[in-house]
Amino acid sequence: MEFIVEQGLKPIPEKSKFYQAINDVIKWHKQYPDDWKRCWFEFEKKNTSEKGCPEGVFNAFNIDASVNAAYVVIGLSYGEKDFFKTMDIATRCGQDSDCNPATAAGILGVVIGYNKIPAFWKPAIEKVEDLKFPYSDLTLNQIYDLSYKHATTLIAQNGGEVNDSSITIKVQTPEILPLQQSFEGMYPTKELLVRKDFLGESIKIDFTGNGIVVLGNVKSQCGQENRLYPVIYFTGNFTSAERALTASSVNQKTENNEICPILLLFLNPATISQINETLPVLEEKLRIRKGYRFRAIAGYRDEALNACRVAVNQAQFSYCILLDAQLQKDQFSDLLSGCSPMPSNILHFLLMLLTRGIITKETEICTCCFATKR
Repeated sequence: MEFIVEQGLKPIPEKSKFYQAINDVIKWHKQYPDDWKRCWFEFEKKNTSEKGCPEGVFNAFNIDASVNAAYVVIGLSYGEKDFFKTMDIATRCGQDSDCNPATAAGILGVVIGYNKIPAFWKPAIEKVEDLKFPYSDLTLNQIYDLSYKHATTLIAQNGGEVNDSSITIKVQTPEILPLQQSFEGMYPTKELLVRKDFLGESIKIDFTGNGIVVLGNVKSQCGQENRLYPVIYFTGNFTSAERALTASSVNQKTENNEICPILLLFLNPATISQINETLPVLEEKLRIRKGYRFRAIAGYRDEALNACRVAVNQAQFSYCILLDAQLQKDQFSDLLSGCSPMPSNILHFLLMLLTRGIITKETEICTCCFATKR
């Protein structure tokens, strides 16, 4: 793995911050070959105080290409070609800790080949290969085909050979790229929060300095008739006052731009076992965005366990919310241990108090891979 990292660094100009950051990881890996935390700590001290991420300025995170790549390299260098260990280390380095372990695992997968990836990690991907990505008409299987097509086209264009049974790649000598540094001579001085929607107004911001970074969200207008919304399905014996409290909490957070507009549907507890038949009907009649990523199910009090059963066994939801619920540890353990196969989506369980707001996350108690979160 050290050879792969060093070869990948060859096209990067040595004077660049990116090169120096990765070279530091290589140096500290050699110095502390059995202690990834020491390598990480040395990198943190030297390379993470300068903000390369405008959104992280004055905040406790820094998502930057050199930092991300360094954490990927730490995972690969200390992971010993073990899938879990590689992702675990890359994740525990922090910062952009969803992309970095995914990148490290992707590189490792290319190195060892798909057939040698442990079977434990495959079902979650294989079950969603025909689902379209949000905001696109592409599925994973289509992306596989496109990536293969682009790769073989470039191989052929650069002197390689592609036929039905083999692919020959022409070895090339890497060329060093032009030196480019980001934010040279620029230092953050303040952060200005506007928190307004500008749907037709001019925006005027006065500042003193040599640059400005503008961050914001592209939002559609809520009045559009074709707008589709994520949804939370509730099951439980709610009183009228409890329904009103739930809706009021969500509306308040929407008005404060804390969450996007979302639909709340209160289901009859007697129909929860037929949720697979109910979902298509509701999503056809109402302006509900389709796909498990945009659905959550919430079980209130006595219905919490039933909501858990549906979420685990149906694989139709990204979140299962337990409201004012009292579940015994063995009930939850039995529910998860009896789940076969494992949920194909990343399912989070959230424990909340209704009086403290439906969207406020109080405790995330586990994920589908049964890794406890505190």
